[in-house]
Amino acid sequence: MILDGNRMQLASHKSLDDKTKTEWLTSVLNSTTDGFVILDLNGSVKMSNQPADSFLATMTGAEPVNGVFDTQQAISIIGYKPVELIKLITNIRRGNIPEETKNVIHVEDEGKIRYLERCEKVLKTDDGEVNGVMIIFRDVTEQVEREEWQREFTSMVVHDLKNPVSAIYTGFEWMAPMIDNPDAEMIINNGQRTTQQLLDMIDSLLDISRMEAGKLSADVEALDIISIARFQINSLLNLSFRKNVNLAIEVDESVEPIWGDRSMVRRILANLIDNAIKFTPSGGKVSVNISHARPEDRLPGGCRVIISDTGVGVSDSDKSRIFNRFEMIGGRGKSQRGAGIGLSFCKQAVEVMGGKIWVEDNPQPNGGSQFVFTMPPVPTFSDEMEPVKKSKGNYVVAINEPA
Repeated sequence: MILDGNRMQLASHKSLDDKTKTEWLTSVLNSTTDGFVILDLNGSVKMSNQPADSFLATMTGAEPVNGVFDTQQAISIIGYKPVELIKLITNIRRGNIPEETKNVIHVEDEGKIRYLERCEKVLKTDDGEVNGVMIIFRDVTEQVEREEWQREFTSMVVHDLKNPVSAIYTGFEWMAPMIDNPDAEMIINNGQRTTQQLLDMIDSLLDISRMEAGKLSADVEALDIISIARFQINSLLNLSFRKNVNLAIEVDESVEPIWGDRSMVRRILANLIDNAIKFTPSGGKVSVNISHARPEDRLPGGCRVIISDTGVGVSDSDKSRIFNRFEMIGGRGKSQRGAGIGLSFCKQAVEVMGGKIWVEDNPQPNGGSQFVFTMPPVPTFSDEMEPVKKSKGNYVVAINEPA
């Protein structure tokens, strides 16, 4: 048997007879934690393993007949509607092989919701001829419920943290005009900046939980992203100066206003620029580039923002998971990128506003990595919409020259 995609072929010692091979193969398949159901090209169940049978028996309260469960009943239990099964089999027979992607679906068991992680693999003969499809699934109800509890607990804790942190920030803000001593003023400014970072982190955690629960939508409006980027860069000048990192911005004057949530866009830029400074060694450079979206972005009239650094970079194996929540990613050096909160927020916030975000290698000499995100343009509503004041100037500005 060959599994399309992995092309796993079973090999065995020549001295083994067919009966022994079958017994051993059966033992292996029944000992896995995943259940599987094999369908032929007519959509009929032809084989299943012990984990699948146990799950189906639990859900139906019945035992298989002639070794297998009724096709319609079995497929329904693992989350397929009849029309979905027909479409799946029809596509396979026409040569349209489905992608081997895992999806979490929910099924109902006597009023209780159970969650299954499910994927499909096309089966082929040794000659490469398609002869069926294997549906692989596992019960992940406990895992999903645990993650839901963690989200609720996180939301509760960070919500309770916001009030005292806000009080600290207000205290720094109140004291700032009263300070004449330069050293004390620096301490106050650092306290404000650090407290603002804590507030941003708290807001990001709350937003992540709301987004995952489908309870948060972006409060979009027309925004001048160039002005927002400049403001955020100015707030990080002290950090870049202390690290002896050059911080620069390059913009295209013809970039039009974007359609986004002001708070989300500010925090996206804050996270990405702060992260770039953090992972760039002394004497390095961080640059922010704002330009028109490219044809491949599929956002006509939108913009593309690139935050580049000359730091440790991100390995190819980490690029696919760097935006996962609470994921600690090691760069090509020994440092780790973030606490797994900021980048996760960035991804979800960009996507909820209709853009995309990814990480790639910095193509410049001594380049580390560059985080790229796109934002959509302002949609056309009417001529009555108030225009947004836009920053002017096509330039490259060295914001901070390291000593």
